[in-house]
Amino acid sequence: MGDADVQRALTKLVRVLDETRIPYAIIGAMALNEYGYQRVTTDVDVLLTRDGLEALKARALGHGYVEKFPGRRGLRDTENGVPIDVVLAGEYPGDGRPKPVRFPDPARVAVRGARIVLLPLNVLVELKLASGMSAPHRLRDLADVLELIRSARLPAELADELDLSVRDKYRELWQAAQTEDIEGWEPPDAAGAAFDLLADRGAITQRVADAMRAATGLRNRIAHGYVRVEHRSIYDEAPEGLAAMREFLSAAANAAGL
Repeated sequence: MGDADVQRALTKLVRVLDETRIPYAIIGAMALNEYGYQRVTTDVDVLLTRDGLEALKARALGHGYVEKFPGRRGLRDTENGVPIDVVLAGEYPGDGRPKPVRFPDPARVAVRGARIVLLPLNVLVELKLASGMSAPHRLRDLADVLELIRSARLPAELADELDLSVRDKYRELWQAAQTEDIEGWEPPDAAGAAFDLLADRGAITQRVADAMRAATGLRNRIAHGYVRVEHRSIYDEAPEGLAAMREFLSAAANAAGL
């Protein structure tokens, strides 16, 4: 299953919901994509009322959809092999416990975007903040807000449109998001890439970056057991790695003004 499958599943689900006139709002990664933060996902998340869920099941089951588990709310698009995860209006995000923020009735608040019906930006943001703040296993939701602030250049003033319980967290994430804008440093996608970034910025030489990348690879081979570790190989590689580490630390100290 790839991104194209998920996109086809989204288009198909939206068509069914629109034809059946079921109030809904697409949430999750697909909603983030519409607002400007492109995040890969393997499922489609949709907000429905309980009546809307029953209407969707009556229309869709046996016609390209099955229940993920008998009697449960989730569905699976059998044509595209994509899970359809359903959230019900009135439920609380994150840990599921009562809080000032809850999933709204899509018939009351949802707005139509370029392709789909989704929640207003401020509602989506406060739901994700409330989720990440209340559930340790939902920290991805806070990261989503951070990346959405960066990608869509959300203003600090958006905090004023959020529920009071999540405003401070939004302001904290907004401030954190400005670091990249001020310094122009993109976050590396791997440990080794961090050294190339430092070399590109002139903080260290490319020779040191290459040596530190190699040292990182050696560390990974030892720590994770990717391959059988040869003691002689470590003995041969260690001196060069230690020399690179000294030069790297010296450059870091100079950059810090030490």
